[in-house]
Amino acid sequence: MGERPIPDLYQVLQQCREQGVGHVVLDGTLVGCDRVAGTNDNGNDSWYSGKAKRFIGNVCSS
Repeated sequence: MGERPIPDLYQVLQQCREQGVGHVVLDGTLVGCDRVAGTNDNGNDSWYSGKAKRFIGNVCSS
């Protein structure tokens, strides 16, 4: 049996929209971004991830 590919974030959100889902919890999802700025107290860019080696944001729910 062939495995189905894992959908990316855009595909999941599109499916949710088509199904009329009003809210989606993205806890722990890393979201790529290219239009952010800001540094933290030690001068590092707040949005750059050394682990991912790109600018990202981490979505957390509480």
